[in-house]
Formats: sequence, structure tokens, C-alpha cells
Amino acid sequence: MTIDPINHPAHYAGIAAGIECIDITRHLPFSLGNAVKYLWRAGKKDPAKKLEDLEKAKWYIWDYLDHRVVAADLFPAAAAVFALLPIQDIAEDLNDCRCAIIGNIIRGNFPLALTDIIIWIREEKEKEKGK
Repeated sequence: MTIDPINHPAHYAGIAAGIECIDITRHLPFSLGNAVKYLWRAGKKDPAKKLEDLEKAKWYIWDYLDHRVVAADLFPAAAAVFALLPIQDIAEDLNDCRCAIIGNIIRGNFPLALTDIIIWIREEKEKEKGK
């Protein structure tokens, strides 16, 4: 896949198997799609804004929980695309929790997704303090 800043931006490009962020987010409600988008690109679009992207992902999950209309288990298409990700090929993303959190969002396990984002935010803040 060729990187193109409009159609295939590098920060949303596939983390594996040619799957892009939009392949999953188009099957989710707006707020959850945005949460996944910010997780997907955290530290990739602008490394200086990694923490901001994580905070936005957390905000969008809370927004969904505050305003949801459909049950969280109605996202089988997003889950099917996510299941295509070859986990062994995305060790970098597993190390920073990205794939696990996205998977929990898709499965409707919002408490675990939020907990993992909060832990990731704390770790990033500790890294910034150590600089």
C-alpha cells in the first residue's frame, strides 16, 4: 500500500496485513470510531502529542458511554476486521497496549479499555518526567 497523505496517511496506515484504521472505524459509532482513531495514531502522527491523543481516546469512550444508543455487542463487522490482524506481526503495538485497547472497545469492554488507557497515560507522563 502506498502512503498518501490524503487517502492513506502514514499515521493511519495498516499496523499489519494492510488493514487501516478506517477499515475498523467505519463500522463503529462516531465516538468509538474516534477513540480507536486516536489510539491508532497515538505517537505516530505527532510524537509530541501522544499523551493528548490518549486523553482524547479516553474522552471519546466516556462520551460514548454517556450518550450511547446501541448495545456494544452490535459491532461484528469491526470485530471481524480486527480479528484479521496477525498479532505476532504487531509486537510494537502490543507493547504499548494499542491493539488490546482497540479490541476491548470493539468487544464493548469499556472499563478495561479505559483502565488500560489511564495506565498508558500514567506511563507516558512518567516518561516525560524522566526526560
